[in-house]
This record gives sequence, C-alpha cells and structure tokens, in this order.
Amino acid sequence: MFIVPSIASADYLNLGKCVEFADKEYGKLHCTIADGNFVPYVTFGMRCMGQICDAAQSILSVHLLVTDPLAYAEPLARCYPETVFLHLAALPYPLEAVNRYRAMGMGVGLALTPRESTDGLEYLMHKVDAILQMTNEPDGRGGEYLPELEPKIARLAATGIPLWLEGGLTQQLAPRLEELGASALVMGKAIFRRAD
Repeated sequence: MFIVPSIASADYLNLGKCVEFADKEYGKLHCTIADGNFVPYVTFGMRCMGQICDAAQSILSVHLLVTDPLAYAEPLARCYPETVFLHLAALPYPLEAVNRYRAMGMGVGLALTPRESTDGLEYLMHKVDAILQMTNEPDGRGGEYLPELEPKIARLAATGIPLWLEGGLTQQLAPRLEELGASALVMGKAIFRRAD
C-alpha cells in the first residue's frame, strides 16, 4: 500500500513549494479537480492544473469531480497522468469515456462517492485500472472519514482491482485500511498541514 499526497489540500499561495515537497517525499501527486457543479466547491481549473503538471516531477493521478469528464480528456492528456478517476454519476455511457481516455494514453479508474455502487457494471470492471472509493461525503463541509464504508471497502478490495481511498484519511487509519485491502491512500490535510 502506498500514500499519495493530494494537492487540492495544499496551501494555494505556495503550490510550487507543495509540489516540490510531494516530489521529494512521495514521488506521487494526486490532483482533484472539482468544478463547483458536480460538487458544491471548486478546487482549481485546467490552467492551474497545467502549471502543476509543468512543475511536478512526480507520477500524477487525477480525480475528476466534474459534470462533463469528457471535456477534460484532451487537456489532461498533455499532463500525462498515470490514472484519471472518473465518476459514474457523470457518465451516461461509461465505456465511451473509458475508451476515450485510454485512446489518449491515460490509465482510467472509476471513482465512487459513498452512495455510488458498481452494481450492474461487471462489463466495465475488467476495463479499468483501479477504483477510487471516496471515504467522506464530498459536500465541502469538513469531510470526516466514514467508518460505515468499511464493509464496502472490503467488498471492492475483494474484486482484485487496485483500490484507492480518498477523503478524511489520516496516518492513524492506514493500518486498518491496509488490512481491509486498500492499495493506495490519498491524503491531503494529513500531509500538507503536517508539513507546514
């Protein structure tokens, strides 16, 4: 299991230093793009994302909390992310999106909010590189970890598809989540507030 720092929780007035810190300490960087429509808050847009990509030397992953994920495919391809996580709720035709991103050279993962499920998506599961389960409610109101999701986490881990977790995570939770089968933990505040 590995830990990935989420730049969305960094100090926006010192993003360059935060990127350097992630490069040096982790070699990985996670970028959550929220558009203010799919969820009620905004992180940053593609202009800022492009600057992060230019500065970062880390392996990049991207989590799209947006209403139109297909609109981000072409600009994100220029950033060469290893994996882009797409939310099922924003994809009327999930396979189309998976194929579009793959054709542009990006790995694709499915992202799930606490209430989203993979039921009925057996046809899609073998076509994705990973699953990202959000472990808090993405409502912009503090984002505490939801332990009630642990049975779901165990079920997703049992699929054998690499399982990423994101939302309200701390170093103290890491041993328990590794025991449940998580492959990667995305941490924002737990990393960047500690690094301040």
